[in-house]
Amino acid sequence: MPSKKPKTPQTPTATDTGNVYDRIFKEVMEDLALTILGRFHNLRITNLLRLPEKIHATTQREADFLCEVTDEHKNKFLLHIEFQSGHDRNMLARMQEYHGILARKYKLPVRHFVFYFGDEPSKMPSKLEPEMVFTGFELIDFKTIDYRQLLDSDTGKEVILAILADFQNTPADAVIRLIISKLRQVSHSEQELKSSLNQLTILSRLRKLGAETIKITSDMPITIDIKQDYLYNRGLEEGKLEGKLEGKLEGKLESEMITTIETDLELLCRMAKENVSYDLMRRLSDVPELFLAAFCSTWSADKADILLVSVAQARRHSGIDNIRQHLMNTLEEFGIRKDVSKPYIEGISNPEDIA
Repeated sequence: MPSKKPKTPQTPTATDTGNVYDRIFKEVMEDLALTILGRFHNLRITNLLRLPEKIHATTQREADFLCEVTDEHKNKFLLHIEFQSGHDRNMLARMQEYHGILARKYKLPVRHFVFYFGDEPSKMPSKLEPEMVFTGFELIDFKTIDYRQLLDSDTGKEVILAILADFQNTPADAVIRLIISKLRQVSHSEQELKSSLNQLTILSRLRKLGAETIKITSDMPITIDIKQDYLYNRGLEEGKLEGKLEGKLEGKLESEMITTIETDLELLCRMAKENVSYDLMRRLSDVPELFLAAFCSTWSADKADILLVSVAQARRHSGIDNIRQHLMNTLEEFGIRKDVSKPYIEGISNPEDIA
C-alpha cells in the first residue's frame, strides 16, 4: 500500500496576507470612524447598535419585462415592468433592489412600472419616503485635508489620521515624527500611546509609509512626555511621583534632548498662535527668558511649521555635537542667534540640568 506523502505546510499567499491586513485595517477604521464623522461632518452619535457585517447578495432576481429603450426625445433608458396579481407588502423594497442591480449592471437610467391585476384596489406603497431615497454619498477625501488640521487636535484618534492627509510638501519622515511627538503629548497612558502607534503603523501602509513609520517609531522613545503627561502633573501636586521622576527621564540622551526641544517649541508656537501674553508664556514654559524673548520677537505662523519640521530632522544626525549644531542652525534660520540658543540647547543636553 503506497504511503501517503506528508502534507507540505502552506505558506501564506499574498491574498491571505491581504485579507489579514484588510481585517486589521477594518478594525482600526471602525475605531476611528465616529471620530472622523464628528470632526468633518459634525455628526455626533449618541447610540450605536452593531448589525451583521455580511450583506448577502446571492438573491436572484428575474425581471418580468426588461428592455433598453429610446423615447421620442432620444432619451435612452431601461424600461422595467413587473406583473402583479396580488398584494405584496415588500413590493417597494423589491423594486429598490431591482434598481440597484440594474443601474450597476447597465449604467443607464431606469424607469420602473408595476402592472397590478388584483381583484381589490392595491394597497402597495409606490413611493419611498424622502429619507429613504438614495441620491448619492458624502465623500471625505483625506488627500484634500491639511495634515496640520489633524495634528493640532488634542485627541489621539484625530492626530493619527494626519498620516492620511495632505503633507503640504513637508517630508514624510518629518510628519511622522510630528505625529508621534503629538501622540506622546495627548496620550493618557503608556498603553494608550502604544495602541495609537499600532494604529498609526497600520494606517501608514495606505500611504506606502509602513516601513518608514516602523523605523521612526522604533528610533523614538515610546514613553509619555513627562512634561506633558497630565497624570504626572496631577501626581506631582499630590506628592506621589517625585521619586519616579529620575527613572522616567532615563533614556537615550540624544533622542530625549530633541524630544524636549520639540515639546518646548511646540508649546511656544501654540501659545504664540493663540496670542498668549508674554508674561503667561514665561510662567508656563521652561525655556530661559532670553531665549523666550528672542523667540517672541521673531515668531510668525509661516515660519513655525518649518521650524518644527527642521527640529524633527535633527534625528537624522548622529553624535551629540552634530545634533546640537543642527539645532542651533535651525534656530538661527528661524531668527534666534546662536549665542542665545546655545545655552538653552546645552542646558537641555546636560543630564544634571534635566534632572
